[in-house]
Amino acid sequence: METLKKFSKPFQKIILSQFRGLVRNCRDEYDRDSMALIRKSFDFLVSNSVEEQTLHGVHLLEYSTRLARMTVKELGLDALGASAALILHCVELNKIQVELVRKDVGDRTAAIVEELLKISNLDTTTSHGQSENMRNLILTLATDFRVILVKIAERLNLMRQMDLILEKERIALACEAKFIYSPLAHRLGLYNIMSEMVCT
Repeated sequence: METLKKFSKPFQKIILSQFRGLVRNCRDEYDRDSMALIRKSFDFLVSNSVEEQTLHGVHLLEYSTRLARMTVKELGLDALGASAALILHCVELNKIQVELVRKDVGDRTAAIVEELLKISNLDTTTSHGQSENMRNLILTLATDFRVILVKIAERLNLMRQMDLILEKERIALACEAKFIYSPLAHRLGLYNIMSEMVCT
């Protein structure tokens, strides 16, 4: 991981700790090729991040790794889903072209990230009456089931750190979870996640 050298020594330790945690979660689930994809995705994340970059009060690297670990541990996603979760916010925040993802990480991860970005650009602040239309739109945009699972994990990850989010954003997040992502989780049989989203 040559790109680590651009970070300070203390932060290099944090990055390595995050990477080891991710590998621990993945190695019992994935084969050698899948682990190679996870390493390639983590390298992409490190290469395209800076030490000062945060998301919702958490460093981008830590935030992204936590999301990827959640997709593996709690949703049982394969390496393609975890790969997309790992680099999604890095691509979004830094306005990285999907073509670069395709070149550096692979076509299939790039396709999932592209669909995730389309859904992220939707205005999901909808009323209860319009929520079914929004859910159907999301399902239409997501041609790969991994896209929905990553979005559900992303929302749940945010809800678990509500204390770091501004009050106005908390209300919007709670409504979005209740009316859009909780019903999608229910439809996929993710009942524990559905319950946590409604009760948080």
